[in-house]
Amino acid sequence: MASITELKSDVSVPLTVASSGSSSSSSSSSSNSSNGVDHCSILTSVGIISDVQYCDIPNGQSYDKTEERYYRNSLEVARSAVTWWNKQPHLSAVIHLGDLVDGRNNRGGPQQSHAAANLLQSTIMASKAPAYFMIGNHEMYNHDRVSLCKRFGWGRSSVVGTWADLKLAHPDSFPPPPTPTIIPHDDLVASTEEPYYAYFAIQPHPGLKILVLDSYDLSVLGRPIDHPKYVQAREMLNERNKNEDENSPEGLDGVNRRWVAFNGWIDKPQLAWLEAHLEQAAKKGQAVIIAAHIPLHPGVCSEIALLWNYDEVLSMLSKWRPFLKAVVCIHGHDHKGGTYYDEESGIHHQVLEAALLCAPGRFAYGRIDLHHDRLQIVGVDRMTSATIPFTSPKPLTASAPSTVASSSSSSSSPPPSLR
Repeated sequence: MASITELKSDVSVPLTVASSGSSSSSSSSSSNSSNGVDHCSILTSVGIISDVQYCDIPNGQSYDKTEERYYRNSLEVARSAVTWWNKQPHLSAVIHLGDLVDGRNNRGGPQQSHAAANLLQSTIMASKAPAYFMIGNHEMYNHDRVSLCKRFGWGRSSVVGTWADLKLAHPDSFPPPPTPTIIPHDDLVASTEEPYYAYFAIQPHPGLKILVLDSYDLSVLGRPIDHPKYVQAREMLNERNKNEDENSPEGLDGVNRRWVAFNGWIDKPQLAWLEAHLEQAAKKGQAVIIAAHIPLHPGVCSEIALLWNYDEVLSMLSKWRPFLKAVVCIHGHDHKGGTYYDEESGIHHQVLEAALLCAPGRFAYGRIDLHHDRLQIVGVDRMTSATIPFTSPKPLTASAPSTVASSSSSSSSPPPSLR
């Protein structure tokens, strides 16, 4: 077990991380209960899983031949996750962090893509708590953004999407989704030219806010080639990646290897929305979980798996971190998983181990518990566990950070460091 001491905070506290590969009954810290957790002190729990990437095909390998992928068994991992979640006494929500089904489903056409998505979505929606789904690159290998927004219930109203919309698109799919507990976009900052968008906030407890980001706000995936956001993303990518295969980072060094087609950029209206929620969370004395498919820090993932403008998002999170009890960033995308604690900012970053990489009999899912004094990530089998203690937030005063992203701003151009 590694111990990392938090710096740059009012209180110096240890953060503990338990290595992945432990069984579901292992302990990340001393406790009289399973998983090293005192269930009596849990205020609420949120189930987590990522990169199920199901497809009804034999096992295979990643494009670079470094991963063994268990396409069919990932469904069994999802089913096991729901069974486990439904035994948790404080479960208030579950989140899948993107790449629900694999892009290979589209080789069978839209019918196979929809059938695979219906199967996996209905599996996870068997949870006793509301289920939320995030956008990943593999979603957009199978569906366009508008149909995804309808399928997963994303939108701009207080109830994000409706069953009527979903049934219209997929009349033979799955039971109606639970009514989500979503903070309306219009309560804070809401500015977008699209009818649907894939970032939203969940508040499962008064002491916790989960901000779900759209990592593909600007990307070359999921939109028509004449869409303004596609055009801008295409120009950005082509300027930096000259390879015929735009998923290849050949010729790119260091963090510049992130300029590949399966990554994306968070645009200014979403950044304004994010900052508005961070400020609101600071005023309410909340801890914040940032959930994004693409990782935000080069210390937690491969350089090829980074958000295009990760540094811009990190700068904003670092600015608000002293005014919050905790900031925890959770991600998928980089299947091997990873954990990194940034001592300078006091932010914990974690990439969840992919369900897709679980051989039969192995598992990768878990939950995040809110306690009065900490957030605790409880991982099952291959998923890493971690304990993130709260710090005393600084009071918001006249010297508190001012919002820098305007909701009326147009699409952001790359900061100087990326030009």
